[in-house]
Amino acid sequence: MTREDAMNLDCGITMSVQALITVFGMYSENQHKLSNGESIAYTEADFNKIIGELGIHHNAVLSRWYPK
Repeated sequence: MTREDAMNLDCGITMSVQALITVFGMYSENQHKLSNGESIAYTEADFNKIIGELGIHHNAVLSRWYPK
């Protein structure tokens, strides 16, 4: 593994952890609202948007490992 490969891997792991933290916060907010009888704050589209914003969707990951 080259230094660049290691840096890409580290970046991918970091972005994934960031996504998890964000999604867990969104999920908690939804659960809080539901427990109070309110409408949820975040929809499925909001959760999926995180993946795109952070560039951790399937094609983005592949493009880091197999650039054109």
